[in-house]
Amino acid sequence: MGVLDIESNQPDAFDKEDILLAESLAEAVALALDNARLYAETRQRLKEQTALHRAGQIISATLDPTRVLSHIAEQMGQAIEATSAYIGGYEAATLTTTILAEYISSQASAQERTSEAETLQRQGSAEKTSLRPPLPPVAHED
Repeated sequence: MGVLDIESNQPDAFDKEDILLAESLAEAVALALDNARLYAETRQRLKEQTALHRAGQIISATLDPTRVLSHIAEQMGQAIEATSAYIGGYEAATLTTTILAEYISSQASAQERTSEAETLQRQGSAEKTSLRPPLPPVAHED
């Protein structure tokens, strides 16, 4: 939604043709803005679909779980333009998670470039950190 404001200091400065022209311009601007939004949405969807496709290719190309998870973390991070992404395995009995894979992009800050797994190891947690219990599963109806 937007506003097109055309003003004049003179009373009755605009005739019917002026009004029709202004309405036409407003419609053209609205259409251009809508097209720009749709283009951006389409580009984002393409980016996401490309990441999913690449992840699928990687999964089918190797049986090494560590490599698969690392590539999935990378594709997820790139798809949403994140500077880092982590995949963790949750252990309900101990309320801990283990970092299984991480991705750190070239745009990550210096602090962020330090591997989360390395940081946790330096803290003596053997790649584990306590988490609150996960949220209950959501039931989906088909």
